[in-house]
Amino acid sequence: MTADLKPVLDGLKPLSRLDSPRQMIRQFTPNWFAATMGTGILALALPQVPGVGPSLHPVGEALWYLNIALFTLFAGLYTARWAMFGHEARRIFGHNTVSMFIGTIPMGLATIINGCPRLRPAAVRRGRDPDRGDIVVDRRRDVARLRGGDPVSYVHAAPAQS
Repeated sequence: MTADLKPVLDGLKPLSRLDSPRQMIRQFTPNWFAATMGTGILALALPQVPGVGPSLHPVGEALWYLNIALFTLFAGLYTARWAMFGHEARRIFGHNTVSMFIGTIPMGLATIINGCPRLRPAAVRRGRDPDRGDIVVDRRRDVARLRGGDPVSYVHAAPAQS
């Protein structure tokens, strides 16, 4: 029984086979950003499920924060690869398969950006207080402007009260 579990337990330590931690940076490729794409899409889709969407909003928000953390980690590792092993990182553009994953970087970022208006925290979502002189965004004016209505600016500063 113990001999059967040894390969499984060894598989739980994938970095133990590397010579040094620098090898993790050296072998990092953009295909990891596909994980941020999938996590982000799930975070955006969960709150929109018919019938149960509002109850899944906290799960979607948590996944969105996880997606931001993953994207930040992966961007840091990929930037470190370019800084430390730039001569090897350039070879990715000539690779038949790995070069196709370069598009996952902006697509992973797109899921984070698209989550901003939907999944940001409730305190930010409520907007600012116009009585304090904060900037207010009136979405109704924005929609009217996009539909060819009144071209009045939709961002205005509320007068500050003394």
